[in-house]
Amino acid sequence: MTETEYTSHSPEETALEESALEETALEETASEEAAAGKAERVQYYEGLLNEAEQVLSAYEAAMERLVGIQEKIAELNAYYGSRAWWADFDAWEAGELPPGLPCGVLSEDAVWNLLERNKEYIEED
Repeated sequence: MTETEYTSHSPEETALEESALEETALEETASEEAAAGKAERVQYYEGLLNEAEQVLSAYEAAMERLVGIQEKIAELNAYYGSRAWWADFDAWEAGELPPGLPCGVLSEDAVWNLLERNKEYIEED
């Protein structure tokens, strides 16, 4: 500013200018806080998006595996309650099977529950 452009301000004008500067600074601070709040919100929802994407991808992969194992489940279903199953069950009860041999397949509830769960999941898809 040149000397010819200089104008003196009254105390009221100076106070108004200072007030305007403070108001501008407050607005900038509020704007920065609002931007920070928006950034936090975007970050939060980005996290939700990523988590949901991971869960859905895992679900889809599991469903593909479930569909892929249906032939084996059908084979288990055919074995369950068959003459061979009953012969194995009787051998298990008589202690004719090796000690420590896992025999969950000879538990009526384990196979039945698995087949029912499989049926529910396949019907849902």
